[in-house]
Amino acid sequence: MIEYFPKPAMMPVNGALRAREDDYDLGHHGGYSMSGSKVVRLGLREFTEIFAGLRSLQDNGAQFVKAARQLSQEPNPLQAIVLSNLMAGRLPESINIIKTDEDDDDDWVEISFGEIDPAIAPLR
Repeated sequence: MIEYFPKPAMMPVNGALRAREDDYDLGHHGGYSMSGSKVVRLGLREFTEIFAGLRSLQDNGAQFVKAARQLSQEPNPLQAIVLSNLMAGRLPESINIIKTDEDDDDDWVEISFGEIDPAIAPLR
């Protein structure tokens, strides 16, 4: 019987309930993937919030950022990869938006780091 049920989706009634909650955000907060040490992927909404200064990678996608910052935090592997690339002198070479289908509530941003740039790399 389960095969005949429609795929679960965000219903308007649930959207109305979520809109009444404080600090509710859609998106892949805290979700990320890495391909080696030069390609990272994170949710588009979280990326935009980081770019706008509302959160940082160190927040680990916490729903309540202010409360999360008061607790001891685990090191964020994604932040470590980005910092490692920067310290090695690698800057983003490309930033791509990966669109998802209508059943997903967020798209992805994929950042590929290039080769070492002598203009910002430490002297060797």
